[in-house]
Amino acid sequence: GGAHDDSATTRPNEEYMASAVAELELPLPVLLRRSLDAIVREQCMLVNRTAVHFLLQHNDVMQHFVALRRYLLMGAGDLMSSIGERLFRSISAATSGDELEYCLASPELNRVLQASLELCPHYLRDPYISRIRFVVVPASSPLLEPRAREVFTSESLDVLDCVSLDYVVQFPLNLIITPDALVIYREVFSYMLRIRRVLWVLASIWEFLDDPALLRSRDREVRDAVRHLCALRHKMRHFVGVIQVYVCSQVLDVSWSEFQQCMHGEIEDLDALRRNHMRYLARLRGRCLLSAERRPIMAAIERVFKLIFDLRLQLLIGGVARSTASALERVTFVRRAQAGIERRFDETVQFMFKVASSMSSRHFDPHVEELLLRFDFNHYYSKAVAS
Repeated sequence: GGAHDDSATTRPNEEYMASAVAELELPLPVLLRRSLDAIVREQCMLVNRTAVHFLLQHNDVMQHFVALRRYLLMGAGDLMSSIGERLFRSISAATSGDELEYCLASPELNRVLQASLELCPHYLRDPYISRIRFVVVPASSPLLEPRAREVFTSESLDVLDCVSLDYVVQFPLNLIITPDALVIYREVFSYMLRIRRVLWVLASIWEFLDDPALLRSRDREVRDAVRHLCALRHKMRHFVGVIQVYVCSQVLDVSWSEFQQCMHGEIEDLDALRRNHMRYLARLRGRCLLSAERRPIMAAIERVFKLIFDLRLQLLIGGVARSTASALERVTFVRRAQAGIERRFDETVQFMFKVASSMSSRHFDPHVEELLLRFDFNHYYSKAVAS
């Protein structure tokens, strides 16, 4: 019985030794991979989880995302309204290239920001407000392409494309809020600032027309022309208002909700955290119609915006804004202003509606579909296109 036990004990040892000798005969890279791979993977996983915890808990990266949404995505509506009002008025008052250049210089822009913060003092208590500043984007930036060499005027739609809010990011936050991410934030900010400026221009048109000398004129021809122009302005205001509501609700709110759901899930490493953030920004950019595949829709929208600026410029040139002009002089220019602009406005909006409808039917896009629904809730545009 004892001999049998010694044999049983010796056999596993021999098998172990044979296995060890066989492993020693393997190439060195294979041996290293077998002995170290599992250990290195385990350590990498621990380091990644610790880094994610450090960013989420100790650096409050989620609060930085909230601050970016509040300022660069214009979530702080009262502050952005104050900034826009000051900025648009100063640009509109510029009468020369030197004055316009002064208005768009970083020191002046940041004075506008500070003055607006003084009117909204509750934002001064935000610990992240010190990271916000205005910057003038270099001409080489994608924000200005392909218009980098265009000569801007105070009445140009693109005059503010070189202006953006910036968010100061330091290590280790720059591992997640990367320069590429900030470019998208600035692009969306520039787009939303443009929408606000177009709305401001429409409000200024109403200020021109809200004149008792025009509205209460004894000349029926004058009253009819002004009423027609007010109706055109109303159509334009509806168009821009639909886009603004779509961006605020269907784009910003929905995308933020999706991003929060992703952040509530388990995030194993920095790459996953960075991917979640960049996916959120890519959705924002696409749903704002800023991506290449949706460029035809955006091109039509920009043409409508330019027509609104053309209408204001015609009214300025025609003296409608001058109280010294007679009612007859004003109505002459009113007719001239609205004649071609209204026709081009209707054609451009119907073209945009056709393009968006075709794009939505070929590649089902719920967000483009939502935009179309907001435009055409009473079938006004679909009937116009069908006719």
